[in-house]
Amino acid sequence: LPFWQELVPGLKVVICLRHPLEVALSLQRRGMFSYSLSVALWTAYNERILEATEPSDRLVTHYDSYFVDGPRELGRLAEFAELRPEASRTDNALESIRADHRHSRFTDGDLRDAEVAPRVIELYMHMQEEAERPRERRASKRRRRATIEWKNKRSRELLAGSDPSA
Repeated sequence: LPFWQELVPGLKVVICLRHPLEVALSLQRRGMFSYSLSVALWTAYNERILEATEPSDRLVTHYDSYFVDGPRELGRLAEFAELRPEASRTDNALESIRADHRHSRFTDGDLRDAEVAPRVIELYMHMQEEAERPRERRASKRRRRATIEWKNKRSRELLAGSDPSA
């Protein structure tokens, strides 16, 4: 990034934030990196980009936000980039957002349940705030317990490289 900042004075940066466990699982599924290396890379990349940019010169946009409220998130992006897209282009962009392209979904609580380092959790929470993403409401204790049990088992299987559903 420093190279581009030197080359393009006043450079604006768009950071697309994704949940660290989703990134780790995606990289592991592709056979690229281990869980621990994936989380370490996620942390290093995000710390570096925050250190190299000022809040006024960056927009953090959360991957999940496009699925929850695509028009709002596209509006934030267009405003930051000082773009005024035609309605047809915005409609086309919104049509391309398809929930069936998502392969995993983790919550803030899953980070704690997976015993991710506090530093990583704090960084993710900070970046979510910059992305203007509302905090997730916690499910009922019974539903949360059942979901946590299933996700923990499933995550351990996938992160370990075994997928009994394959």
